[in-house]
Amino acid sequence: MGRPRIIHSVREYLPITQRWIWETLRLLEGAFDQWIYTDTHLPGAPSVDGVSVRVDRRGRWRRRWVAVVGVDVWGRLRLPHRAVLFSHFGPRGYHDLALRIRPQVVRFYGFDIAALPMRQPQWKPLYRRLFQRADRFVVEGPAMKQALAKAGAPADRIDVLPIGIEPPAHPRIRTWDGTEPFRILLPHAIREKKGVLYAVRGIGQWYRRRRIPLEVHLVGDIPSKFDRPYWERVRAEIRRQGLGDVLHHHGFVSFDRLLSLATEAHAAVHASVTASDGDTEGGYPHVIPTLMAAGLPFITTRHADIPFVVGDAAMLVDERDADAIAAALDRLAEPAALTAWSRRAAERGAQWTWPRWKDDYIRFFQKAAAGRF
Repeated sequence: MGRPRIIHSVREYLPITQRWIWETLRLLEGAFDQWIYTDTHLPGAPSVDGVSVRVDRRGRWRRRWVAVVGVDVWGRLRLPHRAVLFSHFGPRGYHDLALRIRPQVVRFYGFDIAALPMRQPQWKPLYRRLFQRADRFVVEGPAMKQALAKAGAPADRIDVLPIGIEPPAHPRIRTWDGTEPFRILLPHAIREKKGVLYAVRGIGQWYRRRRIPLEVHLVGDIPSKFDRPYWERVRAEIRRQGLGDVLHHHGFVSFDRLLSLATEAHAAVHASVTASDGDTEGGYPHVIPTLMAAGLPFITTRHADIPFVVGDAAMLVDERDADAIAAALDRLAEPAALTAWSRRAAERGAQWTWPRWKDDYIRFFQKAAAGRF
């Protein structure tokens, strides 16, 4: 009979910000016959040995046609019907209902749970249909599971499969002698849910109080025109806090460059919040366990599944609490404390690598292929 089949359905294969989909393909390599079904195959997208890619440039309209007239045209694409359909993101899962491939597993990632139905209310009835018809739903942590159940998905059909990381080869345990600049990394895009406004405010309060040599490295782009007003607020806060000469905005950088900046940093701040439009991390920013595995201590927030991933190996503060960020920096910027938190971060990050979750993923998809849910 051969190996069970999985069809990974994605709108594009593969944006650089969705690296975890490629890592999922690699994780399941050898255990399953894997396919990729996509509307667009982007130049330079990473490949995985033995994985077939099927591009359907008219996929969006073809799915609508099938849904309306009920005619099966998928044989033209040579997609196997005897397979597990793994739809990445909620909207993709809804449109994939027209494929009529069962069982269908839909993975949600955060924005598609909270912000999308608020920004585009037409998705609420479409999601209700998806929750009725898809077989299983996957999220990356318990907080996201609660959010998806609140949105209407049956709780008994939601499974938690954490997204792992590719750790750096060797963590660097941080030390600081108090004379060199204390380097803080802000590793995220510039949008409201990342809480950069409160990170800047907290760092500024601490800097004015301590007056030590300081460098702040903000690594991330402005994702869309809708985020530009927020960036202007952040820039005003940078000036207000007197950080204009010490904060360096790098924009979007390659993963290797991010690791290089992280290696030079003493600490990171990731102050995620629930945005005014309801947008959240959903689960957890994958950069946090990745850089923790490199030995970088984090100050972060009690938000979504961040506490689930960091455990007691990061300093946790409440959302929008700049005073608490400043106080955490006070405790962290002591040589003995910095080294201790660095070791804890490295140990925790090492527990979040893909191999830890491999057996869970394989068991889940074996059950799905066998129809044993």
